[in-house]
Amino acid sequence: MDSGASFDDGSRYDLPGSTSNYTGAATVINTGGETNKINELDMNMPLGKAMKKYNKIVRCCLFICIPITAWGYSLLMTGAVNGADSFKKGYGAKYKGEWIIPKTYLSLWMAIGPAGSGVGALVGGFLQDRIGRRFTLMTGSVISALGVTGIFFSFLPPEVLGKRIMYSAGMCLQGVSVGMLQATCSTWVSENTPVALQGPAMAIFPTFTLLGQLLGSLTLVPVNMIEGRTGYAAAFAAEWLLAVSAFILSWFIPDSPIFLLRKGRDSDALKAAKRLYAPKVSQFVALERFRNIVEEERSWAADATYLACFRRKNLRRTMITLLAAIMPSLFGLDLLQTANVFMETLGMDTMTAAILLSSGIIAGMIANGTGIWILSRMGVRRTAMVTLCVTAVLWAGMGSLGFFKGDTIPWVCSGFMIAIIISLGLGVWPASFAYIGQTSSMQLRAVSTSLAGTAAQVCSAIVAYILPQLFNKDGLYLGAKTAFLYTGTCLVAVVLAFFFLPEMKGRTVADLDTMFAMRMPTRQFRYYKVDDTVLEDDKIPLVDQSYSRVPV
Repeated sequence: MDSGASFDDGSRYDLPGSTSNYTGAATVINTGGETNKINELDMNMPLGKAMKKYNKIVRCCLFICIPITAWGYSLLMTGAVNGADSFKKGYGAKYKGEWIIPKTYLSLWMAIGPAGSGVGALVGGFLQDRIGRRFTLMTGSVISALGVTGIFFSFLPPEVLGKRIMYSAGMCLQGVSVGMLQATCSTWVSENTPVALQGPAMAIFPTFTLLGQLLGSLTLVPVNMIEGRTGYAAAFAAEWLLAVSAFILSWFIPDSPIFLLRKGRDSDALKAAKRLYAPKVSQFVALERFRNIVEEERSWAADATYLACFRRKNLRRTMITLLAAIMPSLFGLDLLQTANVFMETLGMDTMTAAILLSSGIIAGMIANGTGIWILSRMGVRRTAMVTLCVTAVLWAGMGSLGFFKGDTIPWVCSGFMIAIIISLGLGVWPASFAYIGQTSSMQLRAVSTSLAGTAAQVCSAIVAYILPQLFNKDGLYLGAKTAFLYTGTCLVAVVLAFFFLPEMKGRTVADLDTMFAMRMPTRQFRYYKVDDTVLEDDKIPLVDQSYSRVPV
């Protein structure tokens, strides 16, 4: 009995619910055209062709980066507003005749946002598998608006202590929303993008993070020019617009078909697949691909819980995801996003520091855009390791400036920091997001992404709390020597990447499931070659599980 059906162009597909035990792709017998075909051969499709074929997915990925832009804006504001003169007068204290934010509060405000984000990522992972990706986005945007409200009105208490407490509470709530939004966006993108786009789609997150930071740095210029609270209050109010944008997005973007299938909402899943893929790719074929993935994951991954991530069969994949998540804290992102505050401690004036911060962000955006193309050509493992080594050298060069005095030292340090952000953008920063989006099994994608967000934010909170103690004027005041900290952490990251981060470029979900099940050594991932042969009887591809020393 025929269990398939035909498209108008003559190509055929298995009907949802038909018998098939192949899990890597939808079973497709194409007899006349390529338009409606979706299969894992797309893993070798050039980036430009893949973007044209899956143009709807590309548009959705760009729209879903709106919350990521908000995250970047919030990240920069968290640290950079502490360097604004008007903010220091309202929330700071005088130290040796000048206004500063005391190191205790500076550490607290740099750490409380990431700490809240860690909690938000866990909450987001829990909610995603219960109410879906769309409604988790909606919930996160509402919490974000509440957090911004607390921050904006923190000037109301008459005493400075009251202002600091209210500001801290708003920052914490805003951090929770950021964690929820980031984890949900990562899950949505990693679930719905085809193999050819999965790495690049996750890798654009740093670009939009930098876009948000650029908006924040440009906002800092008028903030520093306006006397009183009007300037920084306007900067805080802008976050409401971003929260509203995320809320509107949650109404229009389709939910993940995989989530809908797991909930038994097949008709809704078909509608979502049509919105994401048709007409260039058939929604029926796309849905069958998702159904096959879900059935395979159910057969061996059991329940999608946080505990399941740490069971033996998933532990290695979880550890790789967590390692990728903490990479930004290891390569120095926490110091880079507060570069203007750091440069002021070296003697640079507030306005110049804000302008140089904007210049560095623009350079980073260009580098990240280039890095996405490099990842699609060279792979994630090599680019990550090479750029980490280059970054370690640059941090060491900057640290050595701490042994010298002079008016040019702040300028040379700023040059090093711009070079560092370029190096990171060309490789390891987008690569870390690619690992987060690809490594875990599909059923555990939401909870593992949330765990990654929690690990990243907890690590960032710890580092952010320590940094002001090292470079602030009422702390150790190490100046440029602070960079030596990141020389060491970058070298540690290189060693960890060499031993634990495999090459995943062009790998399908089925490939990775097989390779991890085989307990393949990290350095052999690059050489694993899949031979797909379609049997004439049942059209089920066979996967050759051997691998040879031939790069793919």
